[in-house]
Amino acid sequence: MLGLPKSTEFNRFIPKQKYYKNLYTQKSIPDKAKNYFEKQIKSITWENKIDHTTMNIAKGSFVEEIEVFRVELYDYEIDDSVLYIIDENIPYHILFVFEYNNKRKYSLSFKEICREAETINIQKIFQSDWLSKEEDLLKFSGISLDNMYENLLNSISNNELDKFSCNTLKERVLKNIEYEKIRKQVNDLSKKIKNE
Repeated sequence: MLGLPKSTEFNRFIPKQKYYKNLYTQKSIPDKAKNYFEKQIKSITWENKIDHTTMNIAKGSFVEEIEVFRVELYDYEIDDSVLYIIDENIPYHILFVFEYNNKRKYSLSFKEICREAETINIQKIFQSDWLSKEEDLLKFSGISLDNMYENLLNSISNNELDKFSCNTLKERVLKNIEYEKIRKQVNDLSKKIKNE
């Protein structure tokens, strides 16, 4: 689907009902989110599994595997709560590929996985714009899975993370979150001033 090696292909259908009927999830899901699963998602397919055994790439210290989920939608809309529910219950990094009307949108979260404590902490979900299927946005390159993950996040965020000169990816993500909050406050204040 994305020009990945055949060795990464997994092609397993995932029934969306298992998420909103609490079979895959650790905590109960609000009715509103269940409704989003029903009304927005047509199907979910686990397309690829990228790790050191399926691709010629070194193990990461932060990223163990990158899973590629193809999600067919009924419309251009997908609520973030759906992504959080799926992402919070799978202890690997997930690249979502949304498809509708011959277009694609990509999503990848910055999440920290602690296997010992069995916790998953999602800091931020990054999403691309809708693109035609021919547009080549993603770069599956890097010397390690950590490096590939960082490259994918940069591509999906339209290189937003490169604006911040911090030592680690986490620091750049946190700076980006802070920047977005300030930008929102500025926009809100501008609207208030305009209205008054």
